[in-house]
Formats: sequence, C-alpha cells, structure tokens
Amino acid sequence: MNHSNTPVWNEIEARLRTARHAIRVELRPANRDLELNDWEQAQHPHYFPSVVESAARVFLRSFAEDEKMALLVRLWTDPRQRIRGNANWQQHVSSAARTSLKYRKRRTTERGRWLREMNLKGRRKDFRHEAMFLGIAHRDFQVEPIVSGRLFFISLERPLIFQMYDDRGLFLASSEKEDLPDLGEDLQVLSQENLSAGYFLD
Repeated sequence: MNHSNTPVWNEIEARLRTARHAIRVELRPANRDLELNDWEQAQHPHYFPSVVESAARVFLRSFAEDEKMALLVRLWTDPRQRIRGNANWQQHVSSAARTSLKYRKRRTTERGRWLREMNLKGRRKDFRHEAMFLGIAHRDFQVEPIVSGRLFFISLERPLIFQMYDDRGLFLASSEKEDLPDLGEDLQVLSQENLSAGYFLD
C-alpha cells in the first residue's frame, strides 16, 4: 500500500529538503593505526564496538528519551525487489509495539530502478539504535549483520536529522545552525558544513 500523502511522509520530506547546516562527526577510534588500510583497521576486535559506541553517544545526546521521531529507510532496487523482503524492519529496529510502519515506492529517472522507502515512527527510546549502527558499520566490509540502504533518524518535534553513512562517520543536520546540539569534547567533530538544498534527497 502506498502512503505517500500522509502527514508523516510530508513532514519527513520537509525536514530532508530544508536541512542546510550540518555537523560531521568522526566515528572511527582516535587511536587507530593510520598506517593500516581500512580493512586492516577493522580487524581489530574493538573497532566496530568503538564505532557503535561513538554513534550511540551522538544519538543519545541529540534526542530526548521521549522525543517523537521517525526512522526513514531508502533503497534503490529493481522492480522485483521488495524492502519488506530484506528484513522484518519493525522487529529488528524497534523495542516497542507502539511504533507504526509504512511503505511507499516510486520510479526513478534511472531506467529500471525504483526508490522504495519505509518509515517507522516512534519515540527515541523505542528504537534499537545500536543494532542499526552496527549493521551500517558492517556494510562496506560484508560482515553480518548488514543494514542496506540509506537510513535517517528524523525528529518529528524539531528540525533535526541524524544520518550515520558508514563506519567512518555521521551527519547531524538541521535547517537552522542554532538547532544543532553541542556534542561535547569527547567526540570527534570533523567539521561544520553548509549543505546544498535537498542534499539528503539526492
């Protein structure tokens, strides 16, 4: 069923479309051996736990425990692939039955490709965020569990977006620079950036 016109979809798109300011945070261990390549660094037993711990600290400091939010998953697929078939998303990412799950799909300008999206709405405390962060960190290394697609945690109470793009880092983004949180000195903030309009929708 297509739920493209529901208020939550509209609110999510508005947040993504208007995000112009961002903080980029480094997630890899600060004491990693820079003489090793990425694959060699990832063999260290503390590499992925350290990445997940850093991502979790940013997530927990950025959103209040009861803050209403949505998890958006975006996948580009062929017409026969279904986002539902990849995993039971609601069971995998949510610890509470009070979340709501919706899907939609649409053709893209690239021939034979579909953009399939899922949004799961709940409160920050409802999401098993560390499981998601581990799956994202594993993606480039083909280590299970793997989370496919682009994932965004989006506040439904204020203009704030969290996107962990891989094991290297994440974005916190907002339409207003003043809405970006102060993360503290124990996290590796790489830069503050101005984003092009619709950056997260490309």
